[in-house]
Amino acid sequence: MKSHRIVATLLVVVLGLGTAACGERAEDYSDAELHDRLVEVLSEDGTLTRAQADCTVTGLFDSLERDELDDVANAQTESDLTPEQTQLLTQILFSCL
Repeated sequence: MKSHRIVATLLVVVLGLGTAACGERAEDYSDAELHDRLVEVLSEDGTLTRAQADCTVTGLFDSLERDELDDVANAQTESDLTPEQTQLLTQILFSCL
């Protein structure tokens, strides 16, 4: 049951990242602006707490180069991510929940 919740959270996070820029691209934000915006999007519906969202976003920033981070943040669905990005995101989420 817990694994279903984590998979659902992963999908929500991916979709949330894709909508974070509200029509803009991640590349349009500075690192600090992108970090803050992603934390806001990931925590706004209550799926993740603000602390969990911050942990997730910080993990992404620590693990990815900016161009790859932009790709993840611009993703609209899980299929927009590489298997490696999906695995990394899953690992980060597990460590933050």
